[in-house]
Amino acid sequence: MKKCQDIQELGKEITRCGGHKTLVADYPEDLQIQDIDKLIDCFEDRMCIWFLKPAEILLETKRADGKEDPDVDFAVLAILNAVPEMLAQFQGCYKGNRKWRKAWLWRFLNPRLQDIVVSYIQKFRPSQGDKKYLYEQGLQYIFPWLKNDKHKKSIMKRLYGKLRNAIAHMGLTSTGIILERGIKDPIMLCQGRDSKLVVIINVLKWHEQIKTRINDYICELRDPSNNDLRQKFRKRMETSN
Repeated sequence: MKKCQDIQELGKEITRCGGHKTLVADYPEDLQIQDIDKLIDCFEDRMCIWFLKPAEILLETKRADGKEDPDVDFAVLAILNAVPEMLAQFQGCYKGNRKWRKAWLWRFLNPRLQDIVVSYIQKFRPSQGDKKYLYEQGLQYIFPWLKNDKHKKSIMKRLYGKLRNAIAHMGLTSTGIILERGIKDPIMLCQGRDSKLVVIINVLKWHEQIKTRINDYICELRDPSNNDLRQKFRKRMETSN
C-alpha cells in the first residue's frame, strides 16, 4: 500500500512541476468544485503541459544540419490524437450509444423516457457516448470548415479509422494517411498512386489550429454569459478527477 501511495505522490509532484497545476486536487479543497474559474485554470494547464507544449518542443526539433525535422510529425500526431474527442466531451456533445437504439427494449420506450435515460447517462457516464460521433464533433469544432466541405464524409471516415483508431490501437497510422508539411491547409483529400483516396496532413498547421481552438474554447469558458457551456464543462471536470 505504501508503494502505491509513493507512486501517487510522485505523480502529483510531476504534475506540479514548473508551478503548474493539472489536478483539481492541487487546489485548496474549498476551491475544487465551487470556483469554476479555478477549474478552467486547471484545464488550461493540462492542455498546455500535456499536449500543446510537448508538441511544440517536438516541432521545434532541428536536424544536425539545422533544418526542420519532419520525422517528429508522427509523434506530434500521436500526442494530439486524443484532443478532438476530449473537446467534444467537455462541450457535452453526447449521443446515446447506437447499440441501445437498436435494442428491442429501446423501441418500447416513449421519447420522454428515452430522454430520461440519455440524460441519466450524460450525468453519470458522460464518456460512454458514441466515440465516432464525439471524434467527428471534435474535429468539426477544431476545423469549422469541415462542416460544409463536400468531402466531409470521406475525410471523417479516414481520419477516424486510419488516424484516430490506428494510433490508439496499433500505435501507427493505417495506409491512406500521408504527412506532408508542404500543403497549405491542415488537411487535404486527394487521390493516391493507386487511385484510392488519401488524406494528407500538414502537422504544423494541424497543431497550430488545435492550439487556436483550445484557446478559443478557454476564452468562451471564461465568459460568464456562456452558462450552458460552463456547466457542461464543470460536469465533465468533476468526473475526470
